[in-house]
This record gives sequence, C-alpha cells and structure tokens, in this order.
Amino acid sequence: MPEDVGIGLVIWTGILYVGYNLAVYPAALFTVKRLESRKHSLWSGVIAGVLMTFPWFLTYFTILGFYPNEEVLGARMPWLVMLEGFGN
Repeated sequence: MPEDVGIGLVIWTGILYVGYNLAVYPAALFTVKRLESRKHSLWSGVIAGVLMTFPWFLTYFTILGFYPNEEVLGARMPWLVMLEGFGN
C-alpha cells in the first residue's frame, strides 16, 4: 500500500462507495409492490444482477485488450485514455 494512503482515506472511500450504492434503493423499492410471487422476485433479481454485471464485463474485456500498455493500465480513468483516438 502506498505511504500516503491511511486508514482514514480507506474508511472514507468505503463510506462513499456505500453512499453511491444507496442511491439505487429508492429507485428500486417502488417496484416491490408489483412482485406477486417468489418466482417474480427470483427472476427480477437474476435480471438485475445480469444488467448490473454486464458493464463490468465490458470494462474488463476492453481493458484486457490494452493489457501491455502501461499508459492505459496506469491511468486514473482508463476509459478516457482508451477513447482518445476514437472519432479522429
């Protein structure tokens, strides 16, 4: 771990991560009253899981395509470096 990273920064980053994920609950809770059975709940969970995991796979495989490039792998925002030449 780098020397400038302390326990306070780690805890603050965790709090921010939890806060970002809490924003999903109000948007999802209004759909609970429409679930009529356990089967609906199961399928809606599976569909939500797939839809939330799909962007991660896209990011992972795209970065994997730039694997030996240290400029992309070392960037704070790899997507910005990968998209620099797009559209030129």
